[in-house]
Amino acid sequence: MKFEFTGKKTEQRDIEPTFEFGAVSESKSEMRPNQDGYFVDQKNRAACVCDGVSSSYEPHDASRIVAETIADAITFAPPSATPEKIATLLSEIIVHANDRLRRISKNRTDELDMMQTTAAAVVIRQHEHKLFAVSASAGDSRILLYSPHTRAITHLTSDAADPHATHPVDPKQRTEREIQYALAAVTTAEELDDDDYLGDCFDHRNSLKQSIGREVKISPHTHIEEVRPGDILLACTDGITDTLDDQKIIAIIEQSKNPDEIAQKLVAAVKAAVAAERKHLMKFPDTVENIRAKSDDMTAVAIKIG
Repeated sequence: MKFEFTGKKTEQRDIEPTFEFGAVSESKSEMRPNQDGYFVDQKNRAACVCDGVSSSYEPHDASRIVAETIADAITFAPPSATPEKIATLLSEIIVHANDRLRRISKNRTDELDMMQTTAAAVVIRQHEHKLFAVSASAGDSRILLYSPHTRAITHLTSDAADPHATHPVDPKQRTEREIQYALAAVTTAEELDDDDYLGDCFDHRNSLKQSIGREVKISPHTHIEEVRPGDILLACTDGITDTLDDQKIIAIIEQSKNPDEIAQKLVAAVKAAVAAERKHLMKFPDTVENIRAKSDDMTAVAIKIG
């Protein structure tokens, strides 16, 4: 905000915020299509990542269709809409994307093999002299917020994980959000030795309660968070967040000069971790060195608020 002294009163004016975007998306293999999809809309201050469900029909096309559907619909979001209205609109857009994907899928395959994908979208809006990041998601793609003031990451989306745990009741009575943060902090197998419930959740963290295209009706998770200049928003598929814990992501952000570099380094860090684990398993096939390392398609979109 800017304050000007006129001699009689102080006038408050909004300083137009700036936004820098960077994005990288790569397939885990040159031998198959990238099953991730994404879009970046700088004009509407929006981004989205999608991750086709590998076990479903044409996952690479499912993620593309949903990303395009969400991108097209977001262009109609009123610039003056409140964060609450944007949250409602994003939820409706994801529901619409679900309906559209199911219609397309039924024309290509049968009900038992529907096209499926995850999606996580974020829109940044200014309202009453404040900036807000409004997110909506279905599945385990994530919107993360890094604050340079706290040097911490806030999860703006819920993974909607369905661990099918051997121990279905958490003795520590943690919420789903607390479990998500705990899983994002795990770096060694020893951390799970004395926590059977968290261990089950870690082993099944890619089992989902819902995905776009699978269910007739879905309930997107929405969230509104105030953001400030200097903050970094990340939209990532699980190809990034499964392999990299939150502290590793923070380190990469703090070592990068701009959003392009952040996205590039996140993908590079995943590829390095997976390659190192493969090399370790060739020498020691019965042991695991990095329990997080997972070969998957990788998409990272970074947005810096200035």
